[in-house]
Amino acid sequence: MTIFTKQQIEGFTPEERQMFDNLAQRAHATIEDEENSSFDVKAHLAKRTAQEAEEEACRMNLEKSFI
Repeated sequence: MTIFTKQQIEGFTPEERQMFDNLAQRAHATIEDEENSSFDVKAHLAKRTAQEAEEEACRMNLEKSFI
């Protein structure tokens, strides 16, 4: 088992973060946090994907408003 600290994960490059996310998703990994007993990676990734989609939609709407 490999354990990463929150600081290590936050320090990943975008490429490293993508690899980590892919591995975590396939392994149904959880991140244990001292403050929160555990952290569900799949739920976090789903939430982040939804947020990115919403941000992209907002960006496109803003872009269309300037045309």
